[in-house]
Amino acid sequence: MKREPERRQAALDFVRAHATEGDPASVLETLDRFAREQRFLMNVGDEKGPLLADLVRKAGQNARVLELGSYVGYSAILMAAELGPEGRLFSIDASDTAQRVSTEMARYAGLGDRVEFLSGGSENAIPTLEAPFDVVFIDHWKGLYKADTERLLE
Repeated sequence: MKREPERRQAALDFVRAHATEGDPASVLETLDRFAREQRFLMNVGDEKGPLLADLVRKAGQNARVLELGSYVGYSAILMAAELGPEGRLFSIDASDTAQRVSTEMARYAGLGDRVEFLSGGSENAIPTLEAPFDVVFIDHWKGLYKADTERLLE
C-alpha cells in the first residue's frame, strides 16, 4: 500500500507542480486550490486573508511582523508580500516540519529574504526576539494564546 505524503509536504509538492515560482499570489491561489480539491489545510484562506494583508499594509513596508504558528507558510507569504525589502516577518512554530515546509514555501514564492521561520516552542522563542513588532498575528495552539500574549507584552 502506497503511503500518502504528510499533508504539509503534499501541499508543498502541489505548489511546486502548479504555482508560478516567484509569484506570491500564485502560491496562495494554489494553496487555496489544494485545500479545496485535495486535502484540508488550516489556513487563514482567501476570505479572511485580505483583512490580514490590509493590516500589514497599514503598518507600512518596513514593518516588523511576528507570527505564531506557520503551518505551511500561507499567512507568512500573505503578510510578507505586503512588506518592502526592509520589512521583516518572524514566524515561530513548534513543528520542525512546519518550519521546513514554510521556509521552502516562502522561498518558492520569492519572499525568502523577508521571512525567518523559527522552530521551537513559543515560550522559549519569544524571549529571544528583539522587540518591538508592528503587527503580531497569533495563529497557533489556542491554549497558548493567553500565555503568549502575556509574554509578548512583557
